[in-house]
Formats: sequence, structure tokens, C-alpha cells
Amino acid sequence: MGMWTLRITAALPSAVGWETLDGVTTVTAVNGVANFSVLILRQASSYEYLYVNASGLPSAYSSTFSVIGTAATHLAIPSFGNVIAGVPFRMTVDALDPYGNVDPTFSGDVTLALADNPAALR
Repeated sequence: MGMWTLRITAALPSAVGWETLDGVTTVTAVNGVANFSVLILRQASSYEYLYVNASGLPSAYSSTFSVIGTAATHLAIPSFGNVIAGVPFRMTVDALDPYGNVDPTFSGDVTLALADNPAALR
């Protein structure tokens, strides 16, 4: 029985191409088994899948799975354009994890106030 070097690569069914698979993506199979123990996906999404390939063997694909975001660490205000004086307007605030994913489990009061126009925001 030989030893093969297997390479694992994230593949997106929609071919968006913005997600990357980090970690150790090439390992050597021992006794016919390749163990990938340090893989990281950061973008929350549905219907991800992985594939593996090795020289001389056909590729294999995993079943689809979801990547779930982590707990919120900060708030973000998406751009909402200009506001007309005296006219009501709407805005949203996102509770984001360290990787920019919305945390759908975040709940609680979010307080809005007019800022002092810090020079850094002008």
C-alpha cells in the first residue's frame, strides 16, 4: 500500500469565489487515511462542500454543510445614504462576529444617539 499526498480545497456550488479554506490543506495519508485536523472557514454560508484529490485517484466530494458564524463582537452601521432635514429615515445596525458575519442569535437593546462628529469620521 502506497502513501499519497492529498490536497483538500473548498469549492462553492455557486462559484462565487470569495470564501477561502485556511489551515493545513495538504496531508500525507497513513495506512490509507488522511486526517485533516486544522481547517478553517470564516464566512458564514450554506451549501459549502469540500473536495479532495490525490495523484492517480478520482476526486471525492463531501456532502454539503453550513458554516455558522460565531458570537457578535461588534456593531456596524451599513451605509444608508443622505438624510433630508425634517423627513423621517430608517437605518439598520448589524451585530457582527470577528469575521463580518451577522450573529442571528444576538438580541438586546441597541441605543442610537447623534455623534459629536469626531474628525476621524468626516
